[in-house]
Amino acid sequence: MEKRKYTKIQVLEMEMGAMHEAGKTHRETAEPFGLERNQVKRCLERLRRRQRTQAAD
Repeated sequence: MEKRKYTKIQVLEMEMGAMHEAGKTHRETAEPFGLERNQVKRCLERLRRRQRTQAAD
């Protein structure tokens, strides 16, 4: 796996969310970005939590 150049993961959240909604696994979502599976999992958890908070407002 190739090291990625530093990018804030929040910049990639929406794209990762779309890939996951399309049926990709965490591992399949992580590969194009050079991330680990757990990084994607935590990022998607934060994204979902933020969406729930916004929906509740």
